[in-house]
Amino acid sequence: MSEQEEENKNLAYEHSRVLYDTDDLMLVEVENYDGAKYFGPNFVERNYFKNYNNGVLYFIINKKEITKESFKSSTYTIYIEGKGNETHIFNPLGDKISLSEIIKTFPVLENRLIKILGVSGIYTALLSIKNGVETTSYQLQRHDDLISGFKFKEKSPGNSMVSLTFANESKFFELFGFDENDMWALNVIMSQYGSDDVFFSSDYAYSDWKEGYLIKEFSNENMDKVKEIISYLEPSMLPIKEDKLEDISQTLFKTFESECESFINDYSSMMNNCKQSAALDDVYDDLGDVLIKYGMLTKTPLYKYYTTVSTLLALYDMTGVKDGSITDVLTKLLNDSHGGGWSDSLYEYDCKDFGSEEFNNGVSWELDKMLEQLLDSDKFANLEVYRKALSILDKYTIGFTYELPRNNKEKFKIMSLDPATNKFTIRYFSSENTSGIGTRNNPGELRSFTLDEFNNFLHTPELF
Repeated sequence: MSEQEEENKNLAYEHSRVLYDTDDLMLVEVENYDGAKYFGPNFVERNYFKNYNNGVLYFIINKKEITKESFKSSTYTIYIEGKGNETHIFNPLGDKISLSEIIKTFPVLENRLIKILGVSGIYTALLSIKNGVETTSYQLQRHDDLISGFKFKEKSPGNSMVSLTFANESKFFELFGFDENDMWALNVIMSQYGSDDVFFSSDYAYSDWKEGYLIKEFSNENMDKVKEIISYLEPSMLPIKEDKLEDISQTLFKTFESECESFINDYSSMMNNCKQSAALDDVYDDLGDVLIKYGMLTKTPLYKYYTTVSTLLALYDMTGVKDGSITDVLTKLLNDSHGGGWSDSLYEYDCKDFGSEEFNNGVSWELDKMLEQLLDSDKFANLEVYRKALSILDKYTIGFTYELPRNNKEKFKIMSLDPATNKFTIRYFSSENTSGIGTRNNPGELRSFTLDEFNNFLHTPELF
């Protein structure tokens, strides 16, 4: 060894700390360029001041592979950055390798490397498993609360299966770093105890009813019942047409408030649940399988996942969170990976599959109660005759002017049908008096007929 070489060696050792030294291996921490130049591989020496001068630098020298020319060809490098503590591990050729790989190459250094890098207990346990140390599910669960199951594979330890289970959906959502408003919105969406009026207010339901929109959800069978009820309450609203739905809805509400409130509240609750279901689908679609790209299989979205020991170690290496839990690793991967906005879109979900049959079953029950009350009341002198009289209104709508069948030059207008007397009140316009029908100057002749009398009026010529 030349004098210069001796001086370089002395300077290197003076500014380095040997942590382990045997006939086979040396682990050394260097403090400056002198140590890096002497112990380190060529790529570190060349780029020391650019890439390796602001952290902690370690070299592992495999003395078994030292060549006569230099031991640099057998030197592994560990560099821990000063900012962020990110760890980089390289083989003698300068290729990046994982911590698990270097521990597998130098198992005798495992404890020292773990101490240097500050890795967690679960990380250590996973490394041990990958290196062939058989572990029980119970032992592994003691290292990390997220682990709910484990199956060791003796022939391929790295492929041993690990089950991960979150305590609840909120714990899963916390991985993304959502703000307080989004966390509240997500918890509302996931609630199993109902979400009150969050997605669809009962005020909207009452408004939809009074404006004639909700009644459009009624089945044909129920609309037939509505027609019968309205024929008893206000036959002038027949036949039922869209422009009369608002008046019909309000008439029903005024007469049968409690029955209407029952199906209005059902509608509100079902619409709210339907919109919540759409929001749930959105959450599951957006977040449920987000871990797949990190090598995890979804068992139950937002709750339970499967992966392997090797995959977890790779994620530890990817994130550099050697001293953290699996939750810490996943948080590092997912935090800020999703834009959020759940609280902003909470009120914008559409109902995709409203339970129309279930809703109409409830409506039918309430309409039957209305009919029962009407038919049991003393409002009708003779219900059978009244129903026959109503059949006239299928052809002649109250309030409209028609030509008499027996003489098309004469006209008439039905004004009302009184259930107490079963009599029609009409206005008659003779052939000499058809100008300005229905005006103040020509109100017509007011007449009252029973059903039989009205039929005679329509079809039998008058003698006088």
